[in-house]
Amino acid sequence: MRIKGFSFSEGNSKMHRVGSFSVLPITTCAKDSPCAKDGCYACKMVRIYPSVRKAYTDNTVALMQDHRYSEFVKACDLFIDMNEYRLFRFNVSGDFFNTDYLLACCEIAKHNPETKFLAFTKQFEVANTVIAMGEVPSNFNIVFSGWNDFLPKNASSVPMAYMDDGKHADLVPDYAIKCDGNCQKCKKCFNLKNGEAVKFAKH
Repeated sequence: MRIKGFSFSEGNSKMHRVGSFSVLPITTCAKDSPCAKDGCYACKMVRIYPSVRKAYTDNTVALMQDHRYSEFVKACDLFIDMNEYRLFRFNVSGDFFNTDYLLACCEIAKHNPETKFLAFTKQFEVANTVIAMGEVPSNFNIVFSGWNDFLPKNASSVPMAYMDDGKHADLVPDYAIKCDGNCQKCKKCFNLKNGEAVKFAKH
């Protein structure tokens, strides 16, 4: 769905009734993210589907280049209200390329207290900065995403997601819960607390 020049997703086979907003992979991601070299599922989506590539490109240009953050907030608020979403995810593709983008997402979450928001991030510095500012509301869960030994320094004190490629079991804590692939039913990531973790099989 397109609103005010921004493209939103109304769900997919895994997420079901979970609204989402995405930006381009690689362009918005941490420069040293190992998944950019091997295993980025979003890159495959952008390469295979022209409509997905256009949607993510338009969203990225609107925010990263044109700085249309206030318009983004209004468009996302409208999308959530129109569809009555109770679960919403930022960055199925891409990441928080700066604090302004993450702060805009925090504002959206504050405007929609009945909706639970989720984002996975490898932009550890950006996330930690905004968390330290006290701007992340309780209905917005930012889960730090690890990839083998690519981990935040505060991994033990934040919600964590680990990639399980079957080769580095020693890098995934025993308490990490395995993803069952159904976001609508499980909702664990939306409620993951500091010091808790999930693990995903490599896509």
